[in-house]
Amino acid sequence: MDNNFFEGLNKEQLEILKDQMNRFEKLKNTERKKVDIKDKIILPEGTLIHGAPFVKDVVSSISKTGIITGQYFGIDEDGETYYCADFHKVEKDATLEDYNNDFKFNDGRCPFGKKGKGTIAFIIFPDENLDEIIAYDCYKEGTKEAEQTQSFVNMKGLPIENKSKASSILYGVPNCFINGIILADNMISKENIEFLIQEYPNTFIVRNNGSILYKVGDSKEMWNLRVEAIMQTIAYEEEHEKLESEKKDHERTKTQVDELWKSISSLPLEDIAQVYEKLGWQGDYNKYAERLKEQYDSQMKK
Repeated sequence: MDNNFFEGLNKEQLEILKDQMNRFEKLKNTERKKVDIKDKIILPEGTLIHGAPFVKDVVSSISKTGIITGQYFGIDEDGETYYCADFHKVEKDATLEDYNNDFKFNDGRCPFGKKGKGTIAFIIFPDENLDEIIAYDCYKEGTKEAEQTQSFVNMKGLPIENKSKASSILYGVPNCFINGIILADNMISKENIEFLIQEYPNTFIVRNNGSILYKVGDSKEMWNLRVEAIMQTIAYEEEHEKLESEKKDHERTKTQVDELWKSISSLPLEDIAQVYEKLGWQGDYNKYAERLKEQYDSQMKK
């Protein structure tokens, strides 16, 4: 813990925070629930998702301590949710694929959509054992716990306006309540999956679209095959996206060139002939000019 962690808190805030830390300590050795996932990952209403950079020291630290406010480690808060750990919250039951497709937040720390390269996200399903801790959420309204948490934060600076889609939990959530992990596409590798399996036992690992990389109980051979297949899919998708982008660029260039020649066709014949001459065309420039005018005149009549 950072030596200055409690600095600046009044007596009431200090008591509230220490009580929350005690709740955390009592729960931190709870046995992690095994989640039996199907082919589609369903995120129940109230699921919490916390994104982070995929840095092995950071990921390993979270596996030991849980998802805790950065101030505990001496990391300055960014001006909003002091003494809290931030989460996205699932507003209603949804598949992970749909949640990924609908993710509109500008959060580069989460491996959703086309953003968040080099990131990881932790999934925490609703659990009645967590209810007392997550009650201390500054995004909630109308409860004593929420009001107490709001005394720590800058409410005007909250980054997410729709309060039903976010949570900011006083102090944090123990690691034993992490049920699943979402890995950014560029972080999917056999080495990283093996590392995560060791660090987070009884935790499933998936791609942002819900494709399963590792199910609890998978043999090494099984999850290796899963990872290989998804890596091939990602490589194909990236190549397809590249080709589509090149195709659009080509079509855009063709359109721009076409528009340019349309503009040139409106010039007097002698000026058009000079354009062909400057381009280094060989032959009768006047004929080229006449042909261009005829071509675009006929198009204009259609």
